[in-house]
Amino acid sequence: MALSYLDRVVKFQKLIRQEKLKSSVRTVYMSFLDIFNEYGWKKQIRITYNEIQFVANLSLNSIKRAIIELKELELMDYRSKQGSKYIFIHLDGLIPEDTSYDDLVKMRAKSKKKYVEPSEPDDTPIPTSSPGPKGGVIRRQPPSNETYSPDGDHPPDDGLSRNWDDLKRNLSELNIPPGDYQKIVQLSNYGQIGHPVWKAFHEIGKRKGSKDAVKNPGAWIQWYINENPPSATAPVAPAPSPPPETPEMPELRPPDDGVERDWEVLKSRLEEMRCTWRGIHQIAELSGYGKTGSPVWDALEKVRDRKDKDIPPGAWIIEYLNKNTS
Repeated sequence: MALSYLDRVVKFQKLIRQEKLKSSVRTVYMSFLDIFNEYGWKKQIRITYNEIQFVANLSLNSIKRAIIELKELELMDYRSKQGSKYIFIHLDGLIPEDTSYDDLVKMRAKSKKKYVEPSEPDDTPIPTSSPGPKGGVIRRQPPSNETYSPDGDHPPDDGLSRNWDDLKRNLSELNIPPGDYQKIVQLSNYGQIGHPVWKAFHEIGKRKGSKDAVKNPGAWIQWYINENPPSATAPVAPAPSPPPETPEMPELRPPDDGVERDWEVLKSRLEEMRCTWRGIHQIAELSGYGKTGSPVWDALEKVRDRKDKDIPPGAWIIEYLNKNTS
């Protein structure tokens, strides 16, 4: 049984408490949850690294390292190919080892239904009792909902976030006939925020004026929504926990032992780096409260050029002192 959005978040939070995960790994995984939610929780998605970068706001190398680590933790799987800008991401379990990137491309193409433009109503004479010239040409009668008017319709008051006005504006600008208009309103749940209907509008605008321009937007939007259904249950973000009360920290004072030190300068530098109180306390003890000649002064200069920027400066300095303090 597939996990819900919140189940995944809770499971990941438990893992964070057990494992020392880098902040980049956490960011990439949470970004994947957002991306999969937007795609309607498909089994797997094909996406570019640029799209991941846009959501995660990390460097390409950081994202690639995080993806490898997430796979080792069996939180996801992936397939990529040298020279391709795309990567397949799979969140539920592992992809079978004998399934390659090219196999996934073929499977995706096979499962993707092609949109066929509906034919225009023909002008074939059909029997009718309507008044008019005998043998006259009439078109097929429109369905009953051709009389639909959005002005007499209103979204339900159910607390969901919608953009009803923008939905009506987009459909009117595309000259959607009333029958299709009503169906799209119902399919999109009156323009619910995050619904695929908004991506459909974006795609139509992108194709405008090209050889792939959408000729029948009413039918195409319905096809697009059916091909890219929203998630069965929209995730509800958990209420944020109230910030923990900050305990009053005792003032750190160096011992009065006559040793030469510069504690105030060290303390000021650590605070500028936004080190935690506990980190400052630990660095104070390891450095003898900033003793002259302590490795802490070298650490303060070298911490700026550390290779792994994911490690907070306080933690890096503590590790440096543990390695270089006799």
